[in-house]
Amino acid sequence: MSSVKFVKRESIELLKDLLAEDLRGVFKQGEKIAIKLHMGEPENKHFISPKFVKLVVDILREIGCKCYLFDSPV
Repeated sequence: MSSVKFVKRESIELLKDLLAEDLRGVFKQGEKIAIKLHMGEPENKHFISPKFVKLVVDILREIGCKCYLFDSPV
């Protein structure tokens, strides 16, 4: 069962620890991971921050995954 965790914006290290724990349970060393992004539109406030994407990529690299980013225009 999935769970929801709330982390204050200032607690980036706590977020990293929680994400690392969850991602280690899903992905294994050597796996290839595609991360789909949407570049958004001008003045769009509802997109994934590049800082968050970097956090996820850093964790996946620590696990030993080979990840790449791609965009799919809509």
